[in-house]
Amino acid sequence: MAAVYSPHDLPEEIQSVEEAEAYAANLARTWRLRCCLVLSCRISVWIEADGSVSGATEAVPGEANTPVTKIGGKTCLMKFTDHGIALQQVHWPQRGKS
Repeated sequence: MAAVYSPHDLPEEIQSVEEAEAYAANLARTWRLRCCLVLSCRISVWIEADGSVSGATEAVPGEANTPVTKIGGKTCLMKFTDHGIALQQVHWPQRGKS
């Protein structure tokens, strides 16, 4: 089933991973939607609609570690701008050939 993810910035007062997870869990429960808390370009935490943490993922070359949309085989991130929603094509670093 297709999914649409929209970015949501953390409030500036959040200073720890624990505070960020609690904030994201509260949003998931409030919106009744699965969320992805992107802690860095390397680590993401997945939170279910009930607010429970279902797992964490670590980035590897060639694979997205954030929610993405694929259109015509191209990987895109959804961005909100002053003029609406835009799709930005991304190219993940590829694993070197051995």
